[in-house]
Amino acid sequence: MSEYETHVDVDGDGDWDAHAIQENADGSVDILADMNHDGRVDFVGHDYNADGIVDTAEYDTNYDGKVDQQWRDINGDGYLDEVAADRNGDAQVDMLGQDHNNNGLYERLHLDNNFNGTFETEVREEVPGNPYASH
Repeated sequence: MSEYETHVDVDGDGDWDAHAIQENADGSVDILADMNHDGRVDFVGHDYNADGIVDTAEYDTNYDGKVDQQWRDINGDGYLDEVAADRNGDAQVDMLGQDHNNNGLYERLHLDNNFNGTFETEVREEVPGNPYASH
């Protein structure tokens, strides 16, 4: 195993979370965390260029064994550019936040409020904070 190092704060409490590192044959690295200590991985971060910054991630926020959030740092600046969430657990994305100008705020927030598979609401203004955290 190489000297790869990174830190993750999956739950956002300000403390680094325990995690395992899995190096892949293509040079990328997966960061694995079991946030509720039940023996199952709840967070998988992918660092495609092994620079210590998570590029994309999947997260099971309600610990039911299914991914309900996906995060992407498209340009590698350390800030999330796109976040997709399944807020009702039906395995369908019903919230998509996008930061196209890379300022750390989402200019577009797409919402499927009635969970029918279609985004009914599109907010076209900068949305501060963490728009994908509500469940």
